[in-house]
Amino acid sequence: MIDLRSDTVTKPDDAMREAARDAAVGDDVYGEDPTVNELQNRVADILDTGAALLVPSGTMGNQVAVRTHAERGVISPDRIAATADAAHELGVPVHLDGARLFNAAVAHDVSAADYAEHVTTVMCCLSKGLGAPVGSMLAGPEPIIEEARHHRKLFGGGMRQAGIVAAPGLAALSNRGRLAEDHRRADRLAAGLDRVDGLAVEPPETNIVLVTTDRPAEQVLGRWRDGGVRASQFGEHTIRCCTHWDVTDDDVDGAIDAIRNAS
Repeated sequence: MIDLRSDTVTKPDDAMREAARDAAVGDDVYGEDPTVNELQNRVADILDTGAALLVPSGTMGNQVAVRTHAERGVISPDRIAATADAAHELGVPVHLDGARLFNAAVAHDVSAADYAEHVTTVMCCLSKGLGAPVGSMLAGPEPIIEEARHHRKLFGGGMRQAGIVAAPGLAALSNRGRLAEDHRRADRLAAGLDRVDGLAVEPPETNIVLVTTDRPAEQVLGRWRDGGVRASQFGEHTIRCCTHWDVTDDDVDGAIDAIRNAS
């Protein structure tokens, strides 16, 4: 089965499994897990943000960022108006949901830090194209990330001996350079599927290929599954395919052939 549903389906490689097995651990809620600290420092260096925070998921990273930037409690309309006026004059905190930040950086031939420099905080996933089994990072200035650490715990994201989670994430960071391979395979997949009757595909920007179908996508996906290809419904007549490190050139060619035969 060729699985093109998402880049979240990737399996950790031997290096990640070994890193998890051998990871030095401590209580991360107290900031005492050396492997988590190493991962956070490494991501902060890559993004040039000053600090970073490991969170279990990208959703939590975004929520923790919003919670960190916003005040709690009920405030008066006058206070809201005053706050809004100040925001218009001075700007407001800006958070970037960078789930596939490194794919975007590769696609535009810039560093991830080039994106991060324009925002207050940024979230990036380790478990998509980079291939880690779990984890996302929230990065930003040290004072904000220190506050976010407290909010992470309020959201249920405080983990104890989390080095076994952080170690594969550290290993995954070394996979940033190979994302261009996924993009190349996405181009190849898109070109092949665009030649299949009943399908229309625009050239992809990264590793995500959006396929427009003349029949309902649910029906088309059923035929694809019978032919050995899995993908995701993205609309009534839209299918999403993701290339990732578990998808080879042969898989791309095999998927194109299987989909052509299923059409």
